[in-house]
Formats: sequence, C-alpha cells, structure tokens
Amino acid sequence: WGHRQLQCLSVATKIEVGRLLELRHSSFVGTGVGADMEVRERITIEEQDHRSIVTKNVMVKNHRLPWVLVPLIWFISRFGKPVKEDSLKSMCESKTAGS
Repeated sequence: WGHRQLQCLSVATKIEVGRLLELRHSSFVGTGVGADMEVRERITIEEQDHRSIVTKNVMVKNHRLPWVLVPLIWFISRFGKPVKEDSLKSMCESKTAGS
C-alpha cells in the first residue's frame, strides 16, 4: 500500500517445487489498512518453447476501495507500463543468463 509501513501474517498455502508458490497474507496492522484484508499471491512457472514463463497473480479481498476504482486499477495493472524494473523478472532472467 504505497509507502506505508505495515505488518501481516504471511503463510505459504501451496508449494509445488519448481512450479508453484501460493502465499496468503492476512491480519494486517498499519495505518489505513483494514485488519480483515486478505491478499493472495500465486506465482507459477511454466515451460514454453524451452523458456520459463513466470506469472504472478495477486487477489485482494476486503480492500475497502470504492468499486468504481476497481476496474480502473485492473486496467492500469494490465495495460500500464512499469514504473520501475520488475525484481522477480530480473532475478529470473539473471538465473537464466548465468546457466
């Protein structure tokens, strides 16, 4: 949530080595964040044409955002340009280049 400091409980809910990592973040503590908010992250790795495709999906429940903003946020996250380099992508690419 921006540059706010917050704490939460993070639990790995599903792990398939080399293929899937699913995390659930809950019990948030911080300014402007509801304690009932829940974030689920799902990171998958698939092989396609001798390349690894990494996909990260994030789902947020009880975010307390006005519903009018939700489609706008989806559109920006889907079609917008990144502001800074994606650390997960650069980490994966550096591992590939080093192999």
